[in-house]
Amino acid sequence: MFTDTDTDTDPEQRIARLDDEECWRRLLAEQVGRLAFMADGRIEVLPLNYVVRGRRLVFRTTADSSLLAPQDGSVALEVDGWDATSAWSVVARGTLSADPDPVAFSMEQEYGLAPWAPDEHGPRRTLVALTVREVQGRSFHRRVDEQERWYF
Repeated sequence: MFTDTDTDTDPEQRIARLDDEECWRRLLAEQVGRLAFMADGRIEVLPLNYVVRGRRLVFRTTADSSLLAPQDGSVALEVDGWDATSAWSVVARGTLSADPDPVAFSMEQEYGLAPWAPDEHGPRRTLVALTVREVQGRSFHRRVDEQERWYF
């Protein structure tokens, strides 16, 4: 499942690196992530819902979305989760490309890839795929005993 970064350290002090298989398992289990990309010379972070298709993360956007502007290098999508005692994060890096195939769009629409957010800038009829070149993940024990000081 994962590899420890330091086996001599107390388990509650370790950050465990998730292997590729575990990263993909967690990407498959989630539906929402945050996509980081460059637009108009600045870093943007956009929450979106996605589906996993092979080694691609697929989502919908508008035809004039800033996501479709040429990217200088990779983009990244991050998902995370936590429970009472642990937390984890997975980052998928790769390149974006639009899929103009209307058959692919119809198929995704039929199988339930619908945007969660309202169509404030027009209908999201463009499929975009993040072709993943690299995944990295980590998990760690949450320090729940220290959380009380975060509240006022």
